[in-house]
Formats: sequence, C-alpha cells, structure tokens
Amino acid sequence: MSKKHAMRTGFSLAIAIFSLVLIGGIFTPVQAVHIACGDTLGPGGVHVLDSSVGPCDNAPRNRKFAIRVKSSAKLDLNGFTVFCQDTNGDGRRPDGIVVRGNMAEIFNSAPTPISGVTTCKDGVFIRGNKNKVNDITSFFNAGNGFAIAGNGNEVTGATSLDNDGDGFLINGNLNVLLASFGTENGFTGFRINRGTGNLLQSTRGDFNEQNGYQIRSNSNGLEFNVADNNGANGFTIIGDRNILIGNESTGHTAGDGFTVPGNRNELRPDPNIPGSSGNSASNNGGAGFRIDGNRNILKQNDANTNTEEGFKIEGGRNTLQENIALSNGANGFEDGFDIEGNANILRDNFAQANTRDGFEISGRDNFATGNTARDNGQNGFSISGDFNTLTLNTANNNIGQSFSIGIRIEQFFVGNNISDNTATGNMLRDLQDENGECTSNTWINNTFVTKDPPCIN
Repeated sequence: MSKKHAMRTGFSLAIAIFSLVLIGGIFTPVQAVHIACGDTLGPGGVHVLDSSVGPCDNAPRNRKFAIRVKSSAKLDLNGFTVFCQDTNGDGRRPDGIVVRGNMAEIFNSAPTPISGVTTCKDGVFIRGNKNKVNDITSFFNAGNGFAIAGNGNEVTGATSLDNDGDGFLINGNLNVLLASFGTENGFTGFRINRGTGNLLQSTRGDFNEQNGYQIRSNSNGLEFNVADNNGANGFTIIGDRNILIGNESTGHTAGDGFTVPGNRNELRPDPNIPGSSGNSASNNGGAGFRIDGNRNILKQNDANTNTEEGFKIEGGRNTLQENIALSNGANGFEDGFDIEGNANILRDNFAQANTRDGFEISGRDNFATGNTARDNGQNGFSISGDFNTLTLNTANNNIGQSFSIGIRIEQFFVGNNISDNTATGNMLRDLQDENGECTSNTWINNTFVTKDPPCIN
C-alpha cells in the first residue's frame, strides 16, 4: 500500500462502514449453508454464507474464482467476507465473486461493516446481464474492485476501496451504478472503458491515484456525482456524445476539474428538473474546465477559485452558454475564459474577479454575444486573434492593473468586428485598438467613456 493510500485508509473505511451499516438489514436471509472456495452457486436458489470464505488460491481444481454465481442465483454474504491469498507462491490470485450468468443477485443482509471481497484479483467480476449487486465492499484487491463486462447490470450502495486497479471498470452497455464509492484506488475511481448507455448517478470518486472518473466510450450519462482530491483530474471525458449533469469536481491539486478531449459531449443541467444546475469545478490545481475537443456544449456550469483558467477552450466549434467563471487564477495570471480554439460560440457567460482577463480570445472566427466581464484583474475582453466578432457584451470596472482595459485588440490582429458593446469604468480606458486608425478592425455603435484611437465608435 502506498504512503498516500495509508494516510487515507481510515477515512475511506469510515465511509464504507457508514454506508454498509446504514443500508444493511433490508434483506431477510434464509438458513445459512457452508460455502467453500471454488464453489459454483446456482442456477437459481438462495445461498447464504455461514462463515468467511478463504483463503482461496485457484482451488479446488485450479479454478479462477473464489465463488461463482450462475443465473438467477442469490448470494447473501450475511456479514462475512470472501478473501484470497497466493498460498502456492505462483504470484497469481483468483477473482473473488464471479457472476457467470443473468439475473443473479449479490447482497449483504447483515449490518456487519466491511462485508465483501478482499485480497483477490478482481473483487467482483460480472460477466452476465441484468444482474444486481447491493451493499458490497470490495477492497485491497490486486486488480479492480468491480469489473462489469455484461449489459444491463445494476450496482447500488457499493464501496470500492484501495484496489490496485480501478474502483469500478465498465466494459458493457446499459449498466447503472448508483450511490457507490470509488476511493483510494490505484487508477481511477470509475472508468467506462467500452460500452454505451451506462449511467453513473450519485456516486463519489475520491482520493484515487489518477482520475476520479474516466469515460473513454460514447453516449454515457454522469449525473450528480462528486470527484474530490484525486491525483490527476476529477472527470476526464475522452469519448463522444456523453452527457454530464450536476457533477462536482474539487480539490485536484495536480489536475483539472473537467478535461474533455472528446467531441459532442454536453455538460449542462437537466431540463426536466426545475432548478437543476450544471457542473461545478472549484479549487483545482489546473483549469476548472479544459475543452480540447470539438462541438461540445457547456451550459450553466460554474468554475471558481481554480489555480489556472476557469474555462480553457482549445478545441473548435464548441458552444458556451450561461457559464460562470469566478475568482480563478490563483497562480496570479489566468483568465476566466481562455478561448484558444476557432469558431467557438460564447453566449451570456459571466466572468468576475479573475486574476487576468475575463475573456481572452486568441483563436479566430469566434463569436461572443451577451457576455459580461467585470472586476477582473486585467482586461474585460482581450483579442489576440483574427476575424472574431464581439457584439452586445459588457465590460465594466476591470481595474485590477493600471493598464486594465474594457475591450482590447492587441497589435497585429485584424478582421475583428466589435459592435454594440458597453464598456465603462475600466482603469486605463474602456476601448483600445493597438492597430492604428481603425482600418484593420471594425468598431461600430459601442457605449464607452474613454477610447484609443479616437476613430473608435
């Protein structure tokens, strides 16, 4: 176990104990019967442990599981634990509980804390479809806590703690994970590696060595999950067309709150829930939201007090609407919205009290309308790209530096159209074009007090 894991194991065990004690007692077990290493349970029947099972080491008959559960069988751990050990010295261990069928159930009816699977390869390995796992802890395994290779399975109230691999690894379709914990694992808390239509809802991925959540496949849903203090990013979205609603990401000192190299993903509220919020990223060592992919939609998300940018957009044709960037740039020189890609749309976003610019636009062909930048450390809007359009935006009271400007076009950048904007109360001046007599860029019908050069309108 790493020093990092050892420092936090007490915290994670407390979470697991609390969740299992709270949920325990739902099921009424039948009479317990003795189950040994290598046993196959089912098809069918209710099977209840009368003692802990182990240490299992591919025995008997060199089987690669401690217990196998077949279709329609129900296994009640009854407060006991399945555990493995390399007793023969070959360096290998079996998986703990393997579900090799459909519509089976694994649960714990007893209030005993930390009932589950430990020190095996993968703790719980689901290979079938439409199975259910409830209130099980999988901890200190050499592989993953829970591996799901089938479709339509449901895992509720599970805890995956301090496993060497992922907390939860999904390689199937239409699986649902609810109210579960992925804590202190060697890779990620939750990884969807392959498959579509999976849903992660009301889970937590905390203190993992890498990401809290990593989504490599397409068309999955993440709703109301929390990522806290992971070694890399809170949420890494590599796949396409995933939907993220109401997730929180905080305290990742070496990474971003959300990083999205994938395309056509949506980070937004749920339109079917009145008052639903988008995603939030706070107190991260990197950016709140880093978007490297294209054609993603970000609506009503909140980035605050991140060390780097609130929103860093390096991809193209993304849409940002009604997002908030507040007090980002603790390293002293970062923007609320840093738009480095091309042809992005920014509509009705708000940037306040960021240490550098409210909006820095260095790409080309971007369109910004209805946005507000106020009280930022440097400029409200700074343009260092070509052929961008700013219309109906507001840049007021950006006074953090003696050279702070409301809307600024830097030297050598041309073809920009600045029209119908309002800029007042900024420190050095409200509007400035560093390219001379308004021949390189267009300024029309803006509201301001101070300007340079005089030809700005």
